[in-house]
Amino acid sequence: MSRAGHEHGAVALAAALAALLAASLLAAAVAEIARTELVLAQDRRTFAHGLAAADACLARVTAALPAGWDQAALIAGVDGITGTTDDGILSAPSGCAAHLIPGPLGTLRPFLDVAVSVTGGGRRVRAIIAPTPAPVPAVVWAASGTGLGFASGRLVIDGRDPARPDLRPLPGIASPDDPALVDAWLAATPAVSLAGATAAPEYAPAPPFVELTGRLLGAGALGSFAPAPTAPPTTLHVVPGDLTIASTGFGAGILYVDGHLDIVTNFAFNGVVAARGGVGVANGVTVRVAGGIWVGAPAFDVRGDLVVTHDRAALDAAAALLPFPRRPTIAGLVDR
Repeated sequence: MSRAGHEHGAVALAAALAALLAASLLAAAVAEIARTELVLAQDRRTFAHGLAAADACLARVTAALPAGWDQAALIAGVDGITGTTDDGILSAPSGCAAHLIPGPLGTLRPFLDVAVSVTGGGRRVRAIIAPTPAPVPAVVWAASGTGLGFASGRLVIDGRDPARPDLRPLPGIASPDDPALVDAWLAATPAVSLAGATAAPEYAPAPPFVELTGRLLGAGALGSFAPAPTAPPTTLHVVPGDLTIASTGFGAGILYVDGHLDIVTNFAFNGVVAARGGVGVANGVTVRVAGGIWVGAPAFDVRGDLVVTHDRAALDAAAALLPFPRRPTIAGLVDR
């Protein structure tokens, strides 16, 4: 072979080697990009799983927080003493840890820290817990969705405020149990009706009857109650044990009965009637409550007529003497 042929072959070989090297480098780059994309995809999947798990944990823990005026008791822990190891530790689903600590306004707007573990990583978030703006969760706030009691007369629950058509109708009944259980009770109890546009039953923590007693007494509530012959001023009342209303008349404000409330004559009340032992209405009796009823279990024994209507003015007048307990909700959220 001539010298020119050898040079041409060398150039061709060099070009082939260069092409092979370029292809190898390109393949390596493509492989690295693919590997990087795989790692990023796994990271994104872990992030998404962590975010979903944190949101779910946060929602479940927040829903389980008690309604009240603040979260001081939970922040103090089981021993009731701040500054100890059990402060703010909350029950949480598997794979999740939740911790409540004082926030911007101390126990009124505490921080809820949530940490979750998922395959490949985890996530930590912090939420600000604040009271819901709604003054009451429903027209009837029950301690149990399975202990709503009995009605053979007429029980009408109206979530509309006739004087405030601008307000969204309230749920008829709220309880800490599955709303489907309340729906089943309504279906099985034809004497009970939700009037007009009253919203369907909803979930809410149980009414804080024990704390309500102390706060009412601290606000100067009277230790007894008797109906007035005409519309009385708005007043706070705490009745230990049972109460029987046997004289026709009126009341206004907050009437808390630590036992059973038995109404055996016509009666009307503006504000909140709270009965830890439930409410009974005798046959032939008409009772009207403009505001709301909070009840323990069994909630009702209604043989006469009981009509409970949302009335924001009556609620506001009562709340001016003692602010109502509110459900906690998430007001803000940040990553940690």
